[in-house]
Amino acid sequence: MGKSHSRKGIENWPTWKVLLATWVSMIIFFLLLYLMLSIGNTLFVYVVDGLFHNVQIFDRQGRFLAHFGQQGRAPGEFWMPSGIFIDDSDKIYVADTYNSRVQVFELEVAD
Repeated sequence: MGKSHSRKGIENWPTWKVLLATWVSMIIFFLLLYLMLSIGNTLFVYVVDGLFHNVQIFDRQGRFLAHFGQQGRAPGEFWMPSGIFIDDSDKIYVADTYNSRVQVFELEVAD
């Protein structure tokens, strides 16, 4: 008769641990999905917010400066944007998830 070994895999976890692990994984996934950010050459921080369907612009100290976009299908509108890229000429590329497109913007800075 051999020794019995207990299995310590996730299938033996109590239900509350499985639910907690699932919940934490989902929270991390949605935070990454909804709050994608990029830092451009102009010393601004750009945050794509999928919940509010816009792009928010902050200075490097975290002060809110402006936002653009709203929910919709027209140019300049988003339906759950999920990514952003700023190129060397400060053009802003926004991945517009459910509109299945990438929109390109140029930041106009007022003097």
